[in-house]
Amino acid sequence: DLGLRLFRGWPILVAMAVTGIAGFPVILYWSVQYTTAVNAGFITAVTPLLTLPVAALLLGDRINARQALGMVVSLLGVALIVGVGALAVGVNFGDLLSLFDALVWAFYSVIGRLAMRTRSALAATGAAFMLAVPILVVPAAWEWTRQPPTWTPTLALTVLYIGVFPGALALLAWNSGIRRLGPGRAMAFYNTLPLYVAILAVVFLSEPLRWTSLVGGALVIGGG
Repeated sequence: DLGLRLFRGWPILVAMAVTGIAGFPVILYWSVQYTTAVNAGFITAVTPLLTLPVAALLLGDRINARQALGMVVSLLGVALIVGVGALAVGVNFGDLLSLFDALVWAFYSVIGRLAMRTRSALAATGAAFMLAVPILVVPAAWEWTRQPPTWTPTLALTVLYIGVFPGALALLAWNSGIRRLGPGRAMAFYNTLPLYVAILAVVFLSEPLRWTSLVGGALVIGGG
């Protein structure tokens, strides 16, 4: 039966749904309510280094000396971005959420590799999406009752874009890369994210590029 084959080993698929498809985007959108997109982009760039201990724990991968040094350098970058801001204006809740979100994505990437040992990237992504829908409906309905959206053409296009591109196609592409390369090698490409985020945030949101973000971001990317 197709359904039984698709959801075989369902606990792993539920873990994918909870972490990457439901948890990661919700925490990400929550974090940028309190911090800048630039900060969120640079902080989540620590994900490749957080993936290493998670992969060691769940997959038995070993961490070499070079990777351990990279972890230290990247974490220093995150400490600079988060810490200097905390000294100036207090701890930024959004920065802490971004750091937690990076850990969630690290778990998702490793769990996805486990799920795709016995199924294709398309099957794993599709099954996890179906399991994530009821998880997302509950908080969405709760927020809808508290703050109903005012629908406009711009909002409708935004929701459509998020659902199709970062919501579906990007996850499918990422899972395909994880399946072929493994989480460690695939994460090397994740370091390009802060560059794209910084450029788009400055152009479209007029966000400032602070020295802490630039230096801390350079350390995070260099450590990766």
